Amino acid sequence: MILGHASVHQICLTRNYLVVFNANLVLNTSSLVEPLTPLLWKWLVESRTIEVPRNLRVLYRWLRIRLREATPDHVCPVYFIHKNDIRRALKSGARELPAKRVDLMWELTHALTDYDDEDDVVTIFAQHNVGADPADQMEAGDRLIGGGIVPDSLLGMFSSATDLNQVRRHVVDLRRGTVETRAFPHPDDREHFPFGLNILPPLQISPYLSEHDTSATPNLLRTCRRLDATYWVAGGWLPQTMSARVFANFRRGRPDDNWPPRRLIPVPEFIERISDPQNTVRFYRLDHEMRLDSAYAFEPGWFMAAPIFVPRPNSQSTRDGYIVALVWGPDHPDMEIWIWDAAQPLDNGPICTLGPGPHEQGIRPGFPLHSAWVDRGGIDEWERPPYEVPTIEMPTYLKLLELGTIGAGVLRRLWQQGR
Repeated sequence: MILGHASVHQICLTRNYLVVFNANLVLNTSSLVEPLTPLLWKWLVESRTIEVPRNLRVLYRWLRIRLREATPDHVCPVYFIHKNDIRRALKSGARELPAKRVDLMWELTHALTDYDDEDDVVTIFAQHNVGADPADQMEAGDRLIGGGIVPDSLLGMFSSATDLNQVRRHVVDLRRGTVETRAFPHPDDREHFPFGLNILPPLQISPYLSEHDTSATPNLLRTCRRLDATYWVAGGWLPQTMSARVFANFRRGRPDDNWPPRRLIPVPEFIERISDPQNTVRFYRLDHEMRLDSAYAFEPGWFMAAPIFVPRPNSQSTRDGYIVALVWGPDHPDMEIWIWDAAQPLDNGPICTLGPGPHEQGIRPGFPLHSAWVDRGGIDEWERPPYEVPTIEMPTYLKLLELGTIGAGVLRRLWQQGR
């Protein structure tokens, strides 16, 4: 199966289906050679010329912008592959599988699914990062919407979304070919507008055993068939990553006066509504019907990454356990660990916060977009699966290109940090 325009970023499992999502990660020529071009520019031009002609600098900048100008499609294809078809293909050695395709409106980054899919009805809870391309990044010299230049410390970070983001529940009837959708927040809902600013990956149950596994290892998948609650993080207003270049790219690709609309909120209105210091990080819970259950609003300057769910013994619900969050404050670079009791409203605040004491060295990990929890029993009982999956050997030139791209990215970051 070949997907055009973007990439497969996530796979979900239901009882009978493998669900494959196309993601709003635009892959183009510049994306592949991006780490190399600044190093080549420095080596070939700037280090060998006292003053690079202004028109040459302008041309170089124009080429880089045009190479990166592609914006994600505002329709996301989702493929549903029946597990029986996979089993038959593995048994017969077939190389192709039938799949049902359903197009969901607006670009999609991450998703969750209910495990139950009775009568071929699949329920999807999707993170729609509308007006965003996580494959894009903050580049040296990027001007910010609010004024100034992007800080060197944020080079390489993904840029802010240029439109309202939404959590959407899609109920897909594969037999009838219909989709029923509910979204939060609505563009006209000013009260809940901050909950749609730069949405991050949601809390996800990550079962590591089949539902048919007979070991004593705890397995939430065996008991939690329906997500009675989902948890999300909105990154809030991030003026340091609001690149004017990215906003211009999306505005050219999705003009405000286009019909049918290719934006949820026009650019001028969106910038006006987003530029509010009270639009801080929100950690919130939605019930199965997409109603806001409870939320925790962080103080300005605080940030939270994707949460982790730790179920209580014999848990059968995403409300029965603890939520572990990785949190950063504005006054020091050390990460803190905050823990909520999922049985209580989130606005009650964490029941425990862990951080370095005076004169202690804190922990400073990279930016954790994804995370999962495995209990002690899961580690002790783990065994290598009995099946093997054949791999496809990549051509040597692709391996060398990938190695060069990764190596150039590392060198670029080292050079930036050493300046």
